[in-house]
Amino acid sequence: MANSRLKKGTALLLSTALGCTALNCTEIHPYYLSVFLGDATSTQPTNPLVGIWKEREPISCDGKPLENHVNFGELVFHRGETFSFTLVPFENYVDCVGTYSFNPSTQDLSFTVTNGRLPADSDLIGTARPDPNNGNFYTLEGISFGTPEEVYLADRFEENILFERPCGYLIERTD
Repeated sequence: MANSRLKKGTALLLSTALGCTALNCTEIHPYYLSVFLGDATSTQPTNPLVGIWKEREPISCDGKPLENHVNFGELVFHRGETFSFTLVPFENYVDCVGTYSFNPSTQDLSFTVTNGRLPADSDLIGTARPDPNNGNFYTLEGISFGTPEEVYLADRFEENILFERPCGYLIERTD
């Protein structure tokens, strides 16, 4: 790993994992290096999902537009099949981290949360289908990060709103 180059955002990612602000960590634990950077000597084919993504639009369960939905802020697929998810970005906060499995041949995608939390109605097994015309867009089908709890979004709305749960997302690469 000594010969590998760290990609943009690695210091922030590592500081998030360690619970400190960017670039003020005095010690980086080897566990976090392996979990978040993966094996730098890996010979596995490049995973097209690795990178930083944000939601462009939700996919409703019944085909009707979602009226009360807040797009998630960030979904990061890391090398080594780990991920981090943030509903409402704030400094270095993330809602959850975990592992994922993606098979490019079948487009099957699944997530397992190992730290943090998602709403109880999350569905973390589905597919990830690339846009045939633009590799910077993917459609996540059958996957839902759940219905946001009002506590997350209390400062964004003046009244209580019942948020709608999506059944998928159109996501865009932002890195």
